[in-house]
Amino acid sequence: MFGVAAAIAFGTVALAGMAYGMYTQFDPTTGSSQLLLYAFEAVVIGGLGSLWGTLAGGILLGGAQQL
Repeated sequence: MFGVAAAIAFGTVALAGMAYGMYTQFDPTTGSSQLLLYAFEAVVIGGLGSLWGTLAGGILLGGAQQL
């Protein structure tokens, strides 16, 4: 069961990486630290270890950035 869940997760990450690559350029010096900072903020807002809280934190953070 864990193997199937890991395969689904890796497949989803691969699709997201390809979509991100089509949307932007892959350059190791552009924005990688900024993306990690946003991800860290979403986890801190939502609560460490809580998947749904992290989702809510990401939505809250995204809404705040748009304002």
